[in-house]
Order: sequence, then C-alpha cells, then structure tokens
Amino acid sequence: MAEDTRMEDLEGIRRARIAYTHFWDASDVEGTASVFTDDAVIETRYGDKPFAAGGAVGKAAIREFYAGHAKGKGPSLHIVTNPLIDITGPDTATGVWMLTDIAIGQAGPGKPPQILYGMYKDQYRKVDGTWKIQRMDLDVLWVTDQWFDDHELVQS
Repeated sequence: MAEDTRMEDLEGIRRARIAYTHFWDASDVEGTASVFTDDAVIETRYGDKPFAAGGAVGKAAIREFYAGHAKGKGPSLHIVTNPLIDITGPDTATGVWMLTDIAIGQAGPGKPPQILYGMYKDQYRKVDGTWKIQRMDLDVLWVTDQWFDDHELVQS
C-alpha cells in the first residue's frame, strides 16, 4: 500500500469516529446514523451486562436506537483519544479508542456532570470511497453512580 493511500485511509477512519462524536453530542440522529454502514452492528456492555439497551443491528435500528437516547439527553461531550488503527485490507480496518463521556445536560448548581469512561472497539469498511463504522463495541469501564437515574438507562 502506498504511503499516501495509507495516510488518506487513516485520516478517513479518524474522521468517521470523530464525526460520530460531533453528531452525537449535537443530538443529530441522522448525522450519527450516517457514519455507519447499512449492515452495521452496535453492542454496548458494562462488565458482562448490556448497557443502554445493549445495541442495535442495521442502520434503521441504529437510527431508532439513537433517536430513543437523544430524547432528554441534554448536552454531552464525547472525548475520544489514543486511537490504535490497523488497516486490515483495501476496504477494511479496525480501531480501538479510549472514551471519556461527560454528560453536562444533567449538571446544575450543586450537581456535577456525570462521567463515563469506556473503550470503543470498531470495525470499519470503506463504502463508495468513504470510511464508515461497520461494527462498534463500547465497553463501559466505569460510570458515576447517578448516571443510570439521570439518563433513564437500565442496566440489564
């Protein structure tokens, strides 16, 4: 693989993950869904249990998943760092990203924002020249105690 092509691919993959954070933080459900392939899979876990309804399969279900979570979400800041990206083929790649999610929508006087730490484990596929997320596994590593009440999330 030529170095120019490799660098373009790496930047396209970074852009897909970062676009996801910008769209989701803005509660832009259509934008969020746009970074996924049509057959994408999302799985979310906290330890050995599903987190935030567990996930979705296919772009329509992913759109519905995010639309449900966007209601009353309020502002948040997803900070993704330390990408470890491997290009596995001409149109495929994997990536691992560390996540800090600061939910500021529930903060107020005397009530700090809630924080979630996690790790994204992604699979990417290039579709019509654009890198998209084909599979997103979110492993939640730690979350503040009040997260579940304030976000109306059920930990199964």
